[in-house]
Amino acid sequence: MKKIIGFSLIGLFLFLMTACSEDEPAMNDKTNKSKIEDTQAATDGDKEVKTEQQNEDDSNQSEEQTNIDDTNKEETKESEVATAKLTDAPAILRKSSEAMQNIESLYIGGTTVSDAIINDIERIETITINADLMIGEQNTLHQTVKIEANDEPDSNMEMYLNEEMYYLKENDKWLSMEPEYAVNNLYNTVFDEQLSFYIDFGSLFQVIEEEDHYILSYSGTDEEFKEVVFGAGQKVLNDFFRDFYHNMKVTGTYELTIDKQTFYLTNYFLEYEATTSGAAGKGHIYEKSEFFYSNFNAYVELIVPEEVRKAAEPVN
Repeated sequence: MKKIIGFSLIGLFLFLMTACSEDEPAMNDKTNKSKIEDTQAATDGDKEVKTEQQNEDDSNQSEEQTNIDDTNKEETKESEVATAKLTDAPAILRKSSEAMQNIESLYIGGTTVSDAIINDIERIETITINADLMIGEQNTLHQTVKIEANDEPDSNMEMYLNEEMYYLKENDKWLSMEPEYAVNNLYNTVFDEQLSFYIDFGSLFQVIEEEDHYILSYSGTDEEFKEVVFGAGQKVLNDFFRDFYHNMKVTGTYELTIDKQTFYLTNYFLEYEATTSGAAGKGHIYEKSEFFYSNFNAYVELIVPEEVRKAAEPVN
């Protein structure tokens, strides 16, 4: 636009000069020649000025256009990155892992249903867990666990864990022991370390986008499934089940649900079926777990009630 305006002004200037020249009375040749030369010099000078202005305008326009092009490229790049985040599982897992590092407390609740047949003996079990957890150098928690099984009466347990002691209530009796005894009670919890671990397997997860969440879904079999789902150290195996685990043939599905705005993990779903064998015999296992996370950073501290401290009997 500046280039067009520049040419228009030059044309208008020349038109005005021509009009003025035609209206003036005739003069002698010398005078006319002198005026023509002066006029031509002035015109040429104006042309030079206008040409310099035009070049400057052209340069400014070119620079502005370059800046616009660079801005458009940057916006396009940012748009492509934003789009990638909507569909790229490793990117979502990375952001979720980073977000979960800032969690200092939360609520965890869920249920695990299992049906296991070992040497023709079937055990059907439902475990319901509710826990308030403070995360730090030493995790603290208050947790209740209900176990319902087909081969024994229902069991209700309650637990407290702080930096000094682990308290367990079973059969209406409180016991106290060293904190390390509580290590297995958090096997069902996925922390930022596990989310970071899953990044290496991100290409195996399908991203399902919902209005407020991403669902990262993985389906697999055998060694790959065990490495992806159990490889982060979520399940602690004792000697009795170690052969069962290594000889396991398994197929299953694992889903992580992540909030779009905060990138907090809000729940996970696990379902698998397996056959196995070992020194203990042969087995068939079906398990389905679903856990939910909420109340992020809602707790200031978790205190073991004084009546629990007083009632607890030490376990040596």
